[in-house]
Amino acid sequence: SSSEADESGMNAEQYRATQRNMLELGDVSSAIQINQLAYATMPGFQQETGFGAEAANDSYTNMVTNLHGLTYGHGDNDVTKPVSQMQQVEMLVARDAARTGKWPARDDLKRTWEQVGYVQPDDELEDDSATEPVAKKQKL
Repeated sequence: SSSEADESGMNAEQYRATQRNMLELGDVSSAIQINQLAYATMPGFQQETGFGAEAANDSYTNMVTNLHGLTYGHGDNDVTKPVSQMQQVEMLVARDAARTGKWPARDDLKRTWEQVGYVQPDDELEDDSATEPVAKKQKL
């Protein structure tokens, strides 16, 4: 039922409201990360392999690396929110975390930055603790 919370802790109405709020604030990355949280908590998602799983990952990566703005309808108007390289990196890392159940290591972040066309200087990431969320590393 759409009123019952799923494994992510949200029901359908909460999910839609959260997505809409994030988009209206211009936080495209967080909206997509909420989507990836739903996948990460879906039973069996992290164990999926084969062509279907690879195609879905490739499609997601292609979407994110080519996403420079997101347009949505607001009344009779279209609203476009820009998407920065930082947001692209966050979205790609969210997918990796959803697939693996692990927070990315420093080398993973460097590869992701390079994937969106930015070569991050080594001194911007002193150690792996810089990649940990505020609330300690946790398995998804």
